[in-house]
Amino acid sequence: FDVPHLSAYGLTVEPKTKLEQQIKTGQFPVLDDDQMINQFKVLIAKTKEIGLTQYEVSNFGKEGFYSQHNSNYWKGEEYLGIGPSAHSFIGQKRIWNVANNIKYIKALSNNEFYSEKETIDEKTAFNEYVLTRLRTIWGVDSDYISNTFNEELNRHFQKEVQPYLTSSYLQTNRNIITLTQEGIFIADKITSDLFFV
Repeated sequence: FDVPHLSAYGLTVEPKTKLEQQIKTGQFPVLDDDQMINQFKVLIAKTKEIGLTQYEVSNFGKEGFYSQHNSNYWKGEEYLGIGPSAHSFIGQKRIWNVANNIKYIKALSNNEFYSEKETIDEKTAFNEYVLTRLRTIWGVDSDYISNTFNEELNRHFQKEVQPYLTSSYLQTNRNIITLTQEGIFIADKITSDLFFV
């Protein structure tokens, strides 16, 4: 089909759903971690064969077909969301619109405030940068970290990233740190360890 983009996520079984009940009653088996990893390895190999780049852990695309909105999110760039439940990121503020369609339309019609917002502090900005960038081919820029965040966050990052750099899970090219093929499978663990809490 010459698909230019593919997003592939592991299935999450939500509580109080039919699927959860079917798993509980044995109608469907629970997929174990080894099966999921093997399936993901097949997906990575097959998408590479058809010319898709794994530009984010769960996203594959041909050059020029990467998701623009999601890429802005992963790169920490600004984006504007319009409509009920839409999210925006402008400056150091995250803004989200009311989810209810009727309330959204009524507030908009009455020229009233229809969103909530929060200002991102430095610790949150650091954690989000590490979380989103490490999952991508653009990686974490250690120079950006040292030039943007305070000394405490810098020391924390340098200390926590070192064991992964000497393992087979992270690689560095100049100042850019990215996941290796093995690291992709434990990306959540790595980012959790790099978080400043």
